[in-house]
Amino acid sequence: MALLPHPPSRTGEPEAIDTYPGPNQWIKDHLDGLIDAQLLAHHPTPPDPASAEGLRTDIQTLDRTAVLETLRVLEQAAPEDWDRPTPCAGWTLRQLVAHMTAQHRGFAAAAAGDGADAAVWRPGTLGDDPLKTYRAAAESALSAFAGQGVLTREFTLPEISDTRRFRAEVAIGFHFLDHVVHGWDLARTIGVNLDLDEETAEAALAIALRVPDDERRLAPQAAFRPALSPAPGARPLDLILTTLGRAPDWPATTP
Repeated sequence: MALLPHPPSRTGEPEAIDTYPGPNQWIKDHLDGLIDAQLLAHHPTPPDPASAEGLRTDIQTLDRTAVLETLRVLEQAAPEDWDRPTPCAGWTLRQLVAHMTAQHRGFAAAAAGDGADAAVWRPGTLGDDPLKTYRAAAESALSAFAGQGVLTREFTLPEISDTRRFRAEVAIGFHFLDHVVHGWDLARTIGVNLDLDEETAEAALAIALRVPDDERRLAPQAAFRPALSPAPGARPLDLILTTLGRAPDWPATTP
């Protein structure tokens, strides 16, 4: 059983999570190195080019899997669900989907070199057919990530840093994690299951474990809240949630 580090607790004491090396351990290791080089102060030895190319292909596939699952879940939303509260404090399902729609559009713009434009990240209205609006935005992001040469580019992501650009596979990794977590938010809100296999969840966990757990998580508009202690024997998806401050047993309630 491998031991993965847990982000610092609210008290500042490190915790540990018992989990196991999945079949994509090499993806975890490579993502850790890429994100360390981008977000931390040290620069690890560059990964083997052959495995790096495999990761680039796989991170696109992983992201596509997560995004398509959000669509599958959202297709099950009833008209009355759009005003329900979500695990994202203060947001109804409609507001959460508006945010996700804006993220798809922003990342698609970033893939085309236009991510610095704040307007492309700004949530708008979903109109009379929110699912159709969301689907179009999701498809625009997936198409942008699949475009020729996209993996040689750097993305500007102003919501993460207004001074740094991110390599494509790192940026797509951020998008992937976001939609694994928001996919769970959607599913929990409308009372259905999120259907992600262990490999996909493990890859998202590798990224979640790299997200700093510091005072920025206490800000009113923080993307994630301070990490919570996981239950013994928690599976990868629940570890993702607790690492990012979500309670896996969050109850949906009728507004």
